[in-house]
Amino acid sequence: MVVKLKLLGMGLVLLAAAVLAFLRGLPWHYLACAALGLSWVGDAMLAHYPPVAKGVPDPFLAGMASFSLAQVAYISALWMSLVAMPQRHMQTPGTVLGLHVIGGALPVYLLAATLFWVLFLLRARQPAAVKGAALVYALLVSAMAAFALSAAFTGVWFVWQLPLGGLLFLVSDGLIAAHVFRGVVADERRYDAMVWATYAPAQLLMLWGIWRLY
Repeated sequence: MVVKLKLLGMGLVLLAAAVLAFLRGLPWHYLACAALGLSWVGDAMLAHYPPVAKGVPDPFLAGMASFSLAQVAYISALWMSLVAMPQRHMQTPGTVLGLHVIGGALPVYLLAATLFWVLFLLRARQPAAVKGAALVYALLVSAMAAFALSAAFTGVWFVWQLPLGGLLFLVSDGLIAAHVFRGVVADERRYDAMVWATYAPAQLLMLWGIWRLY
């Protein structure tokens, strides 16, 4: 029942985001909806929700793949806004700042993700395929957080929701990695509450932030 309520809640958020994207009509809003939809599939896979995960050989890997595509969609949305914002606000001082931020932020975020994987996940007792998928996802979610930070500086105001949403995504996925690969959080109920307390706000903040980019 709890899983159904969570998926229903995120589904309603997706529906509302799709309606708003249709009304606004900017391409990065549609990409944000695609990211949320792929995340919904990932949630269903990780929760082993029968209508979605039934017959899937490895729901965890499938969920990670779906979340990876979601991060690609978020990165595409943020990159599109980074390119478009200076053109839409050429007369506003400082609108190209985000394009400079990404040059410094992206390598730092990717290096941090690689170090996290090497120090925390490489020694885990998991198949090589799972470790490889975890590395790819760690790089993607870190790149998304870097793009979120950069896009926040590009418009006519600082969009604080984006860097906060990216940070909460990193925290949420770090908790999942700590539980799955190292068994750090032993209490399942506590683990689930901690993940959703960071994951749900992360999604909402990303949508809210991307909505403010116009």
